[in-house]
Amino acid sequence: MFYRDKSLKQSENNNYLKINHNYKKKSASVKLKTNWINVIYLLPVFVAFISYINGLTGDFVHDDVYAIKKNADVLGKSDIVNVFYNDYWGLPVHMNESHKSYRPLTVLTFRLNHWLFGLNSCSFHVVNVCLHVMVTALLVYTCRHVIGLGEKCSCIAGLLFAVHPIHAEAVTGIVGRADVLAALFYLLSFIAYSRSMNVNQDQTYHVPFVISMIMAGIAMLCKETGVTAIGLCVVYDVIILVNQSRKQKTVYMKSLVTRIALAACWTVVILSLRIKIMGRHLPRFTHSANPASFSDSMATRWMTYSYLWSYNFWLMLLPYKLCYDWQHASIPLIEHVTDLRNLATIICITVIMYIVYQTFREWRNIQRKTEETRPSNHFMLISVAMTTIPFLPASNLLFPVGFVLAERVLYIPSMGFCICVAVGICKLQERWSVYNHHMMSLTCLVLMMLTFKTWKQNTTWQSRETLFRSGIQVMPHNAKVHFNYANFLKSCDMTEEAIYHYKTAISLDDHYPSAHNNLATLLTDDIEVERHLRRTIMLQPNHQRAHMNLGSLLFNQGQRSLGASYLYKAVDIDRTNPEVLTTLAHYLLEVGNITEAEYYLRQAEDIDPEYSDIYTLYGSIYSKQGKEQNENKHFVLQLILTFAILPWMGRHSHSCFGHIKFTHTF
Repeated sequence: MFYRDKSLKQSENNNYLKINHNYKKKSASVKLKTNWINVIYLLPVFVAFISYINGLTGDFVHDDVYAIKKNADVLGKSDIVNVFYNDYWGLPVHMNESHKSYRPLTVLTFRLNHWLFGLNSCSFHVVNVCLHVMVTALLVYTCRHVIGLGEKCSCIAGLLFAVHPIHAEAVTGIVGRADVLAALFYLLSFIAYSRSMNVNQDQTYHVPFVISMIMAGIAMLCKETGVTAIGLCVVYDVIILVNQSRKQKTVYMKSLVTRIALAACWTVVILSLRIKIMGRHLPRFTHSANPASFSDSMATRWMTYSYLWSYNFWLMLLPYKLCYDWQHASIPLIEHVTDLRNLATIICITVIMYIVYQTFREWRNIQRKTEETRPSNHFMLISVAMTTIPFLPASNLLFPVGFVLAERVLYIPSMGFCICVAVGICKLQERWSVYNHHMMSLTCLVLMMLTFKTWKQNTTWQSRETLFRSGIQVMPHNAKVHFNYANFLKSCDMTEEAIYHYKTAISLDDHYPSAHNNLATLLTDDIEVERHLRRTIMLQPNHQRAHMNLGSLLFNQGQRSLGASYLYKAVDIDRTNPEVLTTLAHYLLEVGNITEAEYYLRQAEDIDPEYSDIYTLYGSIYSKQGKEQNENKHFVLQLILTFAILPWMGRHSHSCFGHIKFTHTF
């Protein structure tokens, strides 16, 4: 009996130790899981912020000036309703001159930014970086809970996306907020759609579907590419269908058809509204914006387009050469089949086809083993879909686009690319687990190199000078970067250097109207000035500045009738430009046509009452008419505008009368 009791006691102790060990093991597992959750979210978010922190001090550069600093919709000078009728740059979107970039929600965020903090560039940069951090967190969530990747793989994908240098233009360039905002709602739409995919079709799952479609519509109002979120959702739905067992496919198919039909109807509705708002016209682009689209050879067009697709892929894989502008001859046309660049296209297509083939091959092998259950082996297909579908609007397949290549449009497609790379890294670690530490070290090294490149790229967006200098260094054969740098030099009164870069731009692309016009404003030889201005008008018949400059030149040379005809033409091109109106009024006043001069001055005053040259001319008119009291009033008003109001607004007053005053356009 004693030994029996002792054995029972020992058995109880063993059971207690076993239960306690299992409890500790379970607690350790929960704790480890909690630590992983903290790591996969906090680490990419932290790295995303650190990667762009040195870009917060950047100024308004390049397109920021026109989309923000000179946009009445952002500055609050127009009614807020106009935001929904104007394009990204403040022009009525239905006009033929509009770029047709309809992004009202992004403009509203700019307007709110300005209302809260004024034209403080740092505040705009902070918002951009915070949005990038949010997109990074959502991407990690999508990888883990929608696509079904593991913690480590989701974390690697988030880190790659957080530090990729291709995002510098979208995040550090303030106007790139359109791409970041669209990506945010793009992922929200995808996440909501995944919640609506329920085989049993519970009624509660209809709400996430509606939310998904609304998020896709909002993404499109941030940037046009946001509408491709619907395409990704449909493709994801089909991939999940293929992953179902045969018993589940019949039930799933019914719900799939319903979702696809509703998604297609919604797409037609929002695209129809978008086309109606555009005025049912596609935007018009110049030859320099997209040379391939203007090629007469179909073979040249398609070989160049195909190479551009592969070039975007290689740019995400190896972002060693980044530039703020890829127009003109940045990437020369492919005119012959023997061009070696066609090999890059073939390699890119082969890689994509191999990924798709391998995925279907794995599915077939699994299907032969069992018909009841099929694991979720669709990571690579989803990554390919996330890379290619949002890139379609920029591919020239649907319609010609206004650029050769733009790094900012790769912000959303790079999500799929980062997932693809992360899955590849994880598969290599599984296959060669012996070298696990070496591969992790190599991955960390790559991440550090990408972070360094991102930091370096952020510094190029600090100011106009750093940005335009970087363009000259990276793309010395690009006429546009020389033109932009020359404009900067001209604003700094570095005339000789500006003339050199204008001439370089013309030598690279003689069909560059604005370069001819701007060069004419700096030359002193009247014969050369007239030649470049006439060349500008020949290349671009509606170039307003060239007409105004040529009219002023001819008028001062004594050809008053011919000069006046060019000035009238300049006014007819755009009657909302106060400088052109006052220039015409000045020359009308010189020939004694006071009534007509006063008519154009009143038009200019209605457009911009703060334009000081208007009141200089008013003073001259009233002086000639002997109206001393009005003369004094308008001269005093001009002095107030010149020395008080205008400097406070950051504008520079000038008088263009008595000599030729040339201005430039972009």
